[in-house]
Amino acid sequence: QLRTERLLAEAGSIAHVGSWELDVQGRRLTWSEENYRLHGTAPDRYEPRVESALAFYTPHSRPAVEAALER
Repeated sequence: QLRTERLLAEAGSIAHVGSWELDVQGRRLTWSEENYRLHGTAPDRYEPRVESALAFYTPHSRPAVEAALER
């Protein structure tokens, strides 16, 4: 699994695509390293939270993301 995680991280870096995972019950986000890089921050400088992470989405796409989170 470690190799798979490394390959996924490398693919995300090459494609400039970040990823995240949401613990629905705890509403806790986990970001990939590439996601931090894309948003110009680091795990020691920013703790992703649902409410603040929504600000990274454009006003046009934000309602769709909010609706998906509610489902």
